[in-house]
Amino acid sequence: MSKKMIESEDAIKLYIEAGFSANTFYRHVREGKIKKTLPESRERGALYDESDIRKITQKKVGQEPEKTGREEIATEVAWQRISDLPAILKLDLHVYKDHLVGDIGLYISWEKKNTKITLLSFEHGNRDNVLAYISLVPLPEKMILSILKGEREELSISADEIESYERKGAYTLLAESIVVHPDHPEQLNKILAGVLNYWCRQYPDRYIEKIYADAASDYGDVLARKLYFSPLYDVSDHAYVLDLRKPGISKVVKRFQECLEAKRTQNAITEKKDGIRSQRAGRFEVVQASTENDIKATVEIARQHFGDRAYSLEKRLAWHEIAPNGDYVLKHNGVIVAYFSMQPLKKEALDRIFEPKSNGSVQLQDVLPLVPGTPVECYISGIGIKNDADRQQVKTYGEFLLLGLFRVMENLGKQGIEIRRLWGMSGSVSGIKLSRDMGFTELDYINNEQIGFVLDMDPKTAKNPIIKKFLQRYHDALQRAKEKSGNKESISTPIIQ
Repeated sequence: MSKKMIESEDAIKLYIEAGFSANTFYRHVREGKIKKTLPESRERGALYDESDIRKITQKKVGQEPEKTGREEIATEVAWQRISDLPAILKLDLHVYKDHLVGDIGLYISWEKKNTKITLLSFEHGNRDNVLAYISLVPLPEKMILSILKGEREELSISADEIESYERKGAYTLLAESIVVHPDHPEQLNKILAGVLNYWCRQYPDRYIEKIYADAASDYGDVLARKLYFSPLYDVSDHAYVLDLRKPGISKVVKRFQECLEAKRTQNAITEKKDGIRSQRAGRFEVVQASTENDIKATVEIARQHFGDRAYSLEKRLAWHEIAPNGDYVLKHNGVIVAYFSMQPLKKEALDRIFEPKSNGSVQLQDVLPLVPGTPVECYISGIGIKNDADRQQVKTYGEFLLLGLFRVMENLGKQGIEIRRLWGMSGSVSGIKLSRDMGFTELDYINNEQIGFVLDMDPKTAKNPIIKKFLQRYHDALQRAKEKSGNKESISTPIIQ
């Protein structure tokens, strides 16, 4: 007579009726007290031996409540340190037994890149006793979807691909792991609340748009549904997403969104109290363009000035994919009013494009990444201010954009990013005047309408005192970055071809 196998939902129902918890059921499965099998035609949804379940639950019925031998303990939450990894491994061994998959060296490299990936809950004053943790890895959405589709493994994620939380704006997160001690299920809500409290404090400068999860186990599937993640069946059978831009259903998400709304209300009150002066001046900030909407806004500004001659959104997004730290926007009270875009190009591409009367254009294969340690020359593909601004606004936006770009270039220098020259072209009176005022060297006509310009980033060659000061700050920042990294080469390294 064959054994009767039942699904996890029915098994857990029997456990609850007998006075056990769902966590106890999964612990008994891991301990081998309950046999399970996965049908060949299915990737998930294991079946469990009903006779094993009834043997355990029937013993429970009519007995005194099972004593766990534990007392409630005080806990605290904190972000993971590298020194916490042994305690985390200990919890993993307790929960997963011999089914551990991971790379300690890789996790250490992630921790060094971003110290706020993993939040722990541990016994108060004793970090060696970790009771729960959650790891949320900030990655580009395209990469997360590739992982969920099975096109690449989670363990293939390098530290360079993980985002830090330095930039402002929206983030997408991958729930890499959530582990809770089976005797302390209450710690799950504690770590979830801890993570969301952190992000509430960051708002509105930094915020989560979506959290993706790969619920490969039955427990992960139950947890995703409990938190009202939406299944992504078009991606895979075990892919889920929680879109935090939409109203939440679970209590923990509702509380988080209420916290964000309270901050929005408080910010509105604060802005109102700032008075007429702040309303006139407003808030200005130059930030890196980080979303498709940011790039779209810059394309719309370019089209206001150049019509169909402006670079298309498709082309700009392709360039941005290669060199995202070349696109910047000026925001006035949160609205994009101006932009600046530059791309590192191969030397032969610059020679082709700036050949007099060449009418050359930038091709996708010409664009290089803007990274530390590789000297490049950049092409300024666009700089502009929205054309519905009045004369005073244009002047104000221009001043804030240039000041912001000075700081941007200095920050690039601090990162060890070496730009030898800036190239550009303009056919407008204002653009030509700006280039000359900034100290660019005027070249010949590149085509029938535009004149080429180039700026040597060496401060010794600058004549304009303001530009000279700016170039010196960039140069000094770059030299400090080189010395810090151990690369004390002078700025005579060959430019990438």
